[in-house]
Amino acid sequence: MPSPSWIHATICAVLGVTDAQGAQGDQLFISTPGPWSLDQLESVVVDVLSEENSSLPAILRLTGAIDCVLATSERSKDDDEQAALKTMRDLFCSYILIVVQFPEMFPYAGVADGTAFVRRILRDLFDGDRRDVTARAFDAICASLDEKTEQTAEIFTPVLMGLREDIGKCRTIVDSFAPSLFALKSLVKHKEIALLMTRQPTWLPAAPNGDPVDGKALEANSFLGPFFAPTAIPESAQIEENPVIQRYFLNLDHRTQADVDGTVQLLEQTMMNLWRDLKDLSMGFLRRNETRDAFVGWLSAVVYTNEERSKMQFNPYIVSSDGFLCNVCAVLLYLCAPFTSLDTAEKRAAKMDLVDFRYLVSRSRIMYRDDETRLAMDTHEFQEWSAQYRGSADSNPGSVCDRLLNPPASFKFVTESFFLALRLMRLGVLRAMERMTEMVKAMQRMRSDPPSPEFLSLLQVKFAVDCVLQAPDIVTLSSALYRFATEWLLRLGEQSLDQAPPPPNSVPPRALAAMPEHIVYDAATFLIFMARFGPKKLINGASVDYVGILAARFSGNGSWVKNAGVRTHVMEALMQISPILSPETESLAATLFRQPWMIRELPNALVRLYVDVEHTGDANQFYAKFSSRHMIALLLKYIWNIPGYTVRFIFFFRCIGFRSAASYFPSLS
Repeated sequence: MPSPSWIHATICAVLGVTDAQGAQGDQLFISTPGPWSLDQLESVVVDVLSEENSSLPAILRLTGAIDCVLATSERSKDDDEQAALKTMRDLFCSYILIVVQFPEMFPYAGVADGTAFVRRILRDLFDGDRRDVTARAFDAICASLDEKTEQTAEIFTPVLMGLREDIGKCRTIVDSFAPSLFALKSLVKHKEIALLMTRQPTWLPAAPNGDPVDGKALEANSFLGPFFAPTAIPESAQIEENPVIQRYFLNLDHRTQADVDGTVQLLEQTMMNLWRDLKDLSMGFLRRNETRDAFVGWLSAVVYTNEERSKMQFNPYIVSSDGFLCNVCAVLLYLCAPFTSLDTAEKRAAKMDLVDFRYLVSRSRIMYRDDETRLAMDTHEFQEWSAQYRGSADSNPGSVCDRLLNPPASFKFVTESFFLALRLMRLGVLRAMERMTEMVKAMQRMRSDPPSPEFLSLLQVKFAVDCVLQAPDIVTLSSALYRFATEWLLRLGEQSLDQAPPPPNSVPPRALAAMPEHIVYDAATFLIFMARFGPKKLINGASVDYVGILAARFSGNGSWVKNAGVRTHVMEALMQISPILSPETESLAATLFRQPWMIRELPNALVRLYVDVEHTGDANQFYAKFSSRHMIALLLKYIWNIPGYTVRFIFFFRCIGFRSAASYFPSLS
């Protein structure tokens, strides 16, 4: 036990009090006779809180005392002193929480409203210009709430609802969303407060039947929805009054390209800062087992309530906005980065063992429909094969909300984040890219000199959307996700690029055949969009090799990918990054097309697909095959002039026989 004199001196120093007459400055005289022991500390604290004429508010005297105790603790090497300092800190934290919870008990403490006091601390910590309460003192106070569930709810429920209400007024990145987001990030670090968030009735709003509300209502009414809403993408109904356009993209016909590019880069950085803050917020939930399921359940609900967006024509009144979904996608991409962005194939392969394909079969959180189009398996085959992976919980799953928050099967976070990211990319980022592509086509039809007001209006929207869809982090992390997915599919097919490709009519492993075909289709769609509208972004750090794997190993094999339309789409992505259509990506194409495995396998794949597009299954297959074959012919002509390919062509035709080769290319003679 420390000496009585040390304890007394420490109490006087940290609280700024004395038991001697003639106190000076901010020092406060306490009538309780000294020297004070730890047993008398509570009496001293009550005297401090009850003093009417203190020059420093008592609550700030206590918060300052916590900071002093923490500093003294860092310097002390004595175990007994450390224990005494912990006792002081715990007592100070307890009384601060009592004052905040029941301010009427200590009318002279300097707290009229506990909620307002906590909100002011959080705002001061964000502003950084005044620090009546330091960040570490505030963290110590919040940490002392451990196992104090009722007190936590009493103090922080009004704070959390106030933050949610404030950020609910912020729909764009021009609005003042940062203080509320910073405050929530500061609070989620503490277990009891994070648990309180997940226990809010609005965490996952449910319809009367137990299903989640629709996507639009989830964005607006769930606890986290408003925090993920700020964006640069204008909502269709508010283009003219959109603050982002009004502040950054007016008078485009009188501005230089360099000026506009600088503005776009500024907004891209703003969006990336927002996404990184949201990722930090998400990590606050994911670091603890107690809150991880609730947060992953919320992410899964975002997917579930927006499945409507997978349709060609969807109802915009029951789905979440593009901006909201792109923000959630960005966060998932950041969460996947530790395993998708590894710099070597060997390191990524080690992480692939953690990805369990049964996640898509057991109807865990994502809940794919049985009639989802698969790579090489029809609905009946899938139902028969998947029965072995489905337990009794799958036949009686309960309400959807229960299943999202408490899934019947447990999977590693790597598995869940990977599949959630793939599905939400399809529903969010890629649908926004499709809408952008249609808008650019409309702009091309209305080009004029001088530009019409309608054209300038669409151009404003395009630049605003570019700040999200072509932000460097989105491009780099999305390409890394699809590279990882492609390599994982190859691994699922028990193949590697060092091996010879499987025979054209070989039966793929059932796990590979059961995978949703949208994984392959989406990987190609992303690359097509970026090569058309942001080729420079692809050159700066994005990975495009995966499209070569898809083209050479998957598109050339009708047994592995049965849908000829998907196989053709992959070849379109390959052509899009070639100099045939995108001269700016020539450096990427030069590296990709000269890979040894590309030279070995691409000619075979192109020739086989040329034949297979005869029967795509589409109603207009007779006409569609002409454009597909024209594209393949251009690729064949391009690679013919690359060293190594000519030899492979001759080898291929010798293997199948020149007479058979003539039947492959009747229209090329």
